[in-house]
Amino acid sequence: MFGLLIFVVYWIIVALVFYQMWLDLDEFVSVDFDSAALSEQLDRQNLQEAIAISFKFKDCYKSEQLKTLSITVRNQTDVRTIYVNWERCNLTDFKGISQRIVRLVPGISDLSQGQTYSLLAPSQGLEAELTIESAMKSTESEELIVASPLFSKSSLLGAAKEEKRFMVRLVIEVAEPTVGVRVGSLHALLCHFIVSKTPKRRTMYWGG
Repeated sequence: MFGLLIFVVYWIIVALVFYQMWLDLDEFVSVDFDSAALSEQLDRQNLQEAIAISFKFKDCYKSEQLKTLSITVRNQTDVRTIYVNWERCNLTDFKGISQRIVRLVPGISDLSQGQTYSLLAPSQGLEAELTIESAMKSTESEELIVASPLFSKSSLLGAAKEEKRFMVRLVIEVAEPTVGVRVGSLHALLCHFIVSKTPKRRTMYWGG
């Protein structure tokens, strides 16, 4: 009789563990970059042949894991210089609230100062990690690190159920080849991202 009780308790514990794991799988989200929407903007602004922008994401995330965005910007021209004005870039969340974007660089310690431009010479590219100002926290050594996710758990999971979007506004300057005087055109590009619940069959094989 005692052995039967142990057997029953064991399987109850196993069932609870698997049930919790099943619930945990429901908290994964996927992020998709709407490259078609960006292509339309590049086409309207005659930048389709000049610049290429892409983002890299993992297959799925828990809410606390989505702390940064990985971006690649490439200058596809032969003679023009492209600048990325990080100080004028921002991220707009699911409720329409915008925050300043921070490009992560080694030794960053002061957000009160303006961020420097990124310069892309002809045929050159740039890879960068981006976050938002509110996600940064100062360490004892006064170095800033990414300590918080881009979105709260409730906000991200709620948005994923309805497949809502957030946006990143990039400000790009395309400069003509000149001597002594910098002459260029400013362009604001909206990058749209769709968040959705990751199907459980995918999260079961997710390797982190």
